[in-house]
Amino acid sequence: MRDEDEWIARIEGVLPAYITVEQYRANLARLAVNAPHADTPGAVRFGPALLAGLLRCGRCRRRMTVSYHVDAGKSRTSYNCTGARAEWGGPNCQQVIGRCLDALVTGQVLAALTPAALAVSVRAAEQLLNDRAALARIWDQRLERARIEVDRAHRCYRLAEPENRLVVRHLEKDWEEAMRAQQHLVEEHDRFLNSTPPHLSAADKTALATAAADLPAL
Repeated sequence: MRDEDEWIARIEGVLPAYITVEQYRANLARLAVNAPHADTPGAVRFGPALLAGLLRCGRCRRRMTVSYHVDAGKSRTSYNCTGARAEWGGPNCQQVIGRCLDALVTGQVLAALTPAALAVSVRAAEQLLNDRAALARIWDQRLERARIEVDRAHRCYRLAEPENRLVVRHLEKDWEEAMRAQQHLVEEHDRFLNSTPPHLSAADKTALATAAADLPAL
């Protein structure tokens, strides 16, 4: 029997409908990390807690759980170490208020990202331009199809025998409908160009620069 990795390598890049070997291995790694074991973070859970599945107790090294509750009408979050109680009925190890801890970690992450703010803004601009270029190509294809439909309907109308009045009227109607559809598409395209220009406007550049300079607000 062939080794699994050898078998995967043999079909790599041959069947485009399948994911790449790198993506396959990344999926396996993600599944392993998402497994609900004590030594893995586990899958992302519902709720606003930032460190769910990531925080471990500084005393016993067990993974801390998250609790959500309402205090004086306000939602509260806490991280609790209840491993000892769950395992052998011991006391809770410790409890940490989630709001202040999440704020501390958020500040540390943003401080680490701040030096790369310019690179982030440049990459965002490139991605925005790439997205617009992709949309422009789709519009070009739609307009080309509309032109082909109009030309086809026009040729059919011109080749029809004049004495076949019913056929001529039907083909003339098809031609007019194709032209109306083309005109409607051209108007939609004009609105698209007005709302999504192919280049970044001054307002776009200002917004990106502002966002890069103020990561907490972003």
